[in-house]
Amino acid sequence: MVKISNVFDKIKKDEENKTPPSGQKNTFQSSVAQATKGKTLYFSHPQKEPHPLKGYFSNVLKLKAKEMEKTNQALPETETCYSMEKEDRICPVEELERLYEDILFIIKELLKEDTDYTSLETRTIMEKIGNIVDQLTIGNDDLLALALTKDSVDINYLLCHSVNTCIYSIDIGLGLGYNRSQLIELGASAFLHDIGMKQYLGLVNRNAVLTPEERNEIKEHTAIGRQILENINGLSESVINTVVYHHERIDGSGYPKGLQGESISEYAKIVGLVDMYTAMVHPRIYRHAYLATETAKEIMRNKNAFVYSLLRVLIERIGIFPPGSMVQLNTKETARVIKRNHKFSMSPLVQVISDADGKPLKENKVLNLADDLGIHIKGRLPIKT
Repeated sequence: MVKISNVFDKIKKDEENKTPPSGQKNTFQSSVAQATKGKTLYFSHPQKEPHPLKGYFSNVLKLKAKEMEKTNQALPETETCYSMEKEDRICPVEELERLYEDILFIIKELLKEDTDYTSLETRTIMEKIGNIVDQLTIGNDDLLALALTKDSVDINYLLCHSVNTCIYSIDIGLGLGYNRSQLIELGASAFLHDIGMKQYLGLVNRNAVLTPEERNEIKEHTAIGRQILENINGLSESVINTVVYHHERIDGSGYPKGLQGESISEYAKIVGLVDMYTAMVHPRIYRHAYLATETAKEIMRNKNAFVYSLLRVLIERIGIFPPGSMVQLNTKETARVIKRNHKFSMSPLVQVISDADGKPLKENKVLNLADDLGIHIKGRLPIKT
């Protein structure tokens, strides 16, 4: 078995040869060329069609529509890719933002004190997660950028944390070769993983680090999560068990049962790992966000608690320069990572946003660092909000 410390070495070795073997098509470069041909990759302008809220049958989203009516807000008219059917079209960032807001609204409703879980329609949750699965499957990295840059620390930390953990967990599942059904089930597990925290929102959103006594108290959120989810029709036992056991660690250091190794489901192992990663790369009221590189190194220091193969997938797919990251190039330009390169993870596609003097660029400038051999990322910068 390759040593865990060699993961970063492998990534560096990938950079030694940025040219695919003779006769082998570079699918990443081809997809980038196709996506950027004659237009900006990061933004696009959809045609207009009725907003999907007009066709929703979920009680949760009906409530959202009613709230908009009360405030005299018109439903926006835009093209949509939302469907129960598998979607093969890459949605522009505007649609993804609406998808993110819709699923954010769902978790907001689920965390309310007076929510009636027995009447909840799980179909809507699975539909939204299916949309996320389809977009990630066809390589829409804009969703990952949203997962990195969105946070709700000023309202309720758990809202965006739940959605972001869902998105990242699905991407890990893709790296493990999961099929669509498995990805949706994993995504649902991640989306609901902290639902039991609704009993401890005061502690979660307090401007202070928890005391040891308070940390022990909130460990009950996994049991509360089971009680809640058992009242929701249509959820599999795999989803419920993941919510209960996502804080277990393979070395037995986790809770609630101190399970080890294969006694923990792979879903729970994934969600537990992503939960930690997502928490660190986003701010809390009492601290700033960690850089993704810092987070990856910290997780590697806890390598005995996590499965090596999952650590490797996380770091290679997400952990170093995830979409949405701000970076400084060796040219002293500032850029935003907009698409990953799975073959050369240290050489993503970036959009330059300011020149060497810090002046914003007037024209769109997109660089594929796998092609530009003289340009590379020099360092990671905090995300500008």
